[in-house]
Amino acid sequence: MQVDIKDILNSGMIEEYVLGTLPEAEVQELNRLRELHPEIDEEIIRTEEAMVRAFSKPAPVAWKKEILSALPSPETPAPALQLRRNNTFKWVAVAAGLLLVLSLGFNMKQSGDLKESLAGMDKMRKENENMQAQLNGALADMNGMDQTLQAVFKPGTQKIVMQGTPAYAQNSSVVYWNPESGEVYWDGRSLPALPAGNQYQLWAIVDGKPQNGGLYDPARRDTRMLAATKAQAFAVTIEPEGGSRNPSLDKMVVMANVRS
Repeated sequence: MQVDIKDILNSGMIEEYVLGTLPEAEVQELNRLRELHPEIDEEIIRTEEAMVRAFSKPAPVAWKKEILSALPSPETPAPALQLRRNNTFKWVAVAAGLLLVLSLGFNMKQSGDLKESLAGMDKMRKENENMQAQLNGALADMNGMDQTLQAVFKPGTQKIVMQGTPAYAQNSSVVYWNPESGEVYWDGRSLPALPAGNQYQLWAIVDGKPQNGGLYDPARRDTRMLAATKAQAFAVTIEPEGGSRNPSLDKMVVMANVRS
């Protein structure tokens, strides 16, 4: 007959074995199985160690006093010596059993409190990680804003307001360009969010030809785009995600000429 080890581990038989309350026939069978299956032997050892730890901490004094106060007084008369002895043994057994239950309950409560504490610590750790991520994002935003501000106030930088084309007349967007250094800064957040699979792409018109100026990525904090030193105009189109080699003119959203 095949033995289901998982059923034995979850049956409570091992706990009864360690406590000494398992019937003798089942004790013999479990002794035989622990020699054949290391998992059962390891679980018995773990349970024995857990019991030792449980009894290593006494139950609270108040609980002990409560139980001991329930014991009969030594002055209580008894009909016969043998009967008194049996009653005493009975009460001692009851008290010992109650102390065992209370001690186990006390330690189980401590174990539950520890689990709650660990769960609370894990929750705090996750909250700290989220706060750290938010802080890092805020710092990155500030760094990006600082770079943009430096570019805006750099001598020679032009603010170019790109207006919506006829099909997108309600839109506008600003690009900052320094002809001397070629630096270009553009933030596409002023434009409507696009459906998945699409991206805004900036173009610099150089000598009448479109030059890739870079893709707008909402997750990217840096607003610096690809450099352009001889631009006559800037435009933004809607392209498939990842960008295109040539602009989709029918999906040009905004555009503006550069002042000479």
